[in-house]
Amino acid sequence: MATKKFGYVRVSTREQNPERQIHILREGDLLVVTELKRFGRNYGEIYKEWFHITKEIGADIKVTSMPILDTTQSKELVGQLITDVVLAVFAYVADEDWTERHELQRQGIEVAKAGGKHLGRPRVEYPENWEDCYGRWKSGVISAKEAMTLTGLKKDSFYRLAKKYKEEQEDKP
Repeated sequence: MATKKFGYVRVSTREQNPERQIHILREGDLLVVTELKRFGRNYGEIYKEWFHITKEIGADIKVTSMPILDTTQSKELVGQLITDVVLAVFAYVADEDWTERHELQRQGIEVAKAGGKHLGRPRVEYPENWEDCYGRWKSGVISAKEAMTLTGLKKDSFYRLAKKYKEEQEDKP
């Protein structure tokens, strides 16, 4: 039977680069990952993927950051049992870590909002030449595109501010 190569590389965002993980991969009937969390974000996902690869597919897994999680080392029942127990512990810890980070993040956001801090993208403010450009645009002297260029605003921001400005003007006595 021909030797097969498996590699599993995963990043969480488009900005992250998978090259670091790809560089570490080895040859053989083996799936090599850099970290256990590459299998999922929580205990259930990690354990499900591990079980699928090792039991259902029958491939070995080596986690380079945790040498104890290397199914090529011990094929007897005791070795498999130890690997399963260690996997369960590490998957549980990864899950708890993920949960704790998100809880702390939620608490931080809650405190920031309670303190009146703006979160997310910066608010787009009216440019200094807003009233002049808005008035010229509304009266047909310039096009919306020209008004966007003169104010330095992108399309969405321009129309959002135009709507807000119109509502503010309507609310004035």
